[in-house]
Amino acid sequence: MRATGLPATKKRPNGGQAAVDAYCVAKYGQKWVRTRTLVGTASPSWQEQFTFDVFDPCTVLAVAVLDSHQLAGAGEADAPLGKVRIRVSTLGSGRRYEQPHPLFVLRPDRLVRCGELHLAVRFTPTAWASTISLYLRPTLPSQHYARPIPAHLVPALRRAAVDAVAARLARAEPPLRAEAVHYLLRDPSTHPSPAVPELAAYSRRRSLAACARLRDALAPAAALAAWLRGVRDWDHPPTTVLVQLLLLALAWHPKLILPTFFLYLFAVGAWNYFRRPAAAGPARMEHYADGVHPGMLEEDFDAGPASGTPPHVVEWRYRQLREAAARVQGLIGDVAAQGERAHALLAWRDGRATAVAIAAAAALAAVTYAVPLRALVAGAGLYATRHPLLRRGKGRPSALMCFFRRLPSNADIML
Repeated sequence: MRATGLPATKKRPNGGQAAVDAYCVAKYGQKWVRTRTLVGTASPSWQEQFTFDVFDPCTVLAVAVLDSHQLAGAGEADAPLGKVRIRVSTLGSGRRYEQPHPLFVLRPDRLVRCGELHLAVRFTPTAWASTISLYLRPTLPSQHYARPIPAHLVPALRRAAVDAVAARLARAEPPLRAEAVHYLLRDPSTHPSPAVPELAAYSRRRSLAACARLRDALAPAAALAAWLRGVRDWDHPPTTVLVQLLLLALAWHPKLILPTFFLYLFAVGAWNYFRRPAAAGPARMEHYADGVHPGMLEEDFDAGPASGTPPHVVEWRYRQLREAAARVQGLIGDVAAQGERAHALLAWRDGRATAVAIAAAAALAAVTYAVPLRALVAGAGLYATRHPLLRRGKGRPSALMCFFRRLPSNADIML
């Protein structure tokens, strides 16, 4: 529809005031479209409509805004002003979404907001049953699963494919410049490094963004763990009593475990349906660049040793990378130590601990044979959720956890 607040990226050749000559490029599947260029306005109103045939709802429509430098006569590349990516499957059937999308461009020194792009999008499926059946089909042709492409070749093949598409669109009428194609198809996760084309470029900003995404993805599991701790510690006694009653019911009627689990999933989905945002539109672009050091943003544009980066900047990046790698190294070491302790449980590395373990295993074999499973499950659940007054100390690890942590690992012999 239109854009507002676009910043100027050039000046007129005659020394006049800076101006914006903006145009949009949209891409879905193999179809590319381009709007006309509106000269000398920071609030262009294109009011152009395009139609794309959707071959798979789980795909993305990409729209980019660029400032044309051809009228300036300097022969420079067109400057990007931001882009928007919309997943088709998140759009309701036949509903019109009209909303502004903020535009961001990453600069070597900061994140720049370049105004807003106003889009109106509508997805109209023609066959509901066939649309649903697409969710059950593979996302790639069969030959990609029979002989998959090696992961280390994907960045180079992607670069070659983008170059081929840019060369083809440069011969179209009207031609589409290569910088617009590369900007619209750029994928930060697979963008190859200029210094080593067969490797993906590293960015600490993207690493922090990946950590933030992982934290958000694991947030429900952390919330569940916190709720279980509250149940165990009797933070809300009625809830703990209800959980114990449910445990006893499931222990004495195990055939109800799976139906109860799936009924719970159904109830959560139905509850979230009524709590969903009524006017939610397509999700906005995420950048994860707020509050980060400017050096992290500059790292995204570093072309390697030949880029002329000052030595002190390279040293700072190296120290930051070592700090991040040290944390990852510690996490990997902790996980490896847990696995080594589990392996040492029966490996007789610690003879006394292994003797205790096999004696406990023999005793548990006899107990589990003599006692019904439902009684074991109920007893274990009631013991785990016993009242804090019946415990030796709140927050203290159990005897089983203390025994496991005392098992040997290779961390004791690392140089």
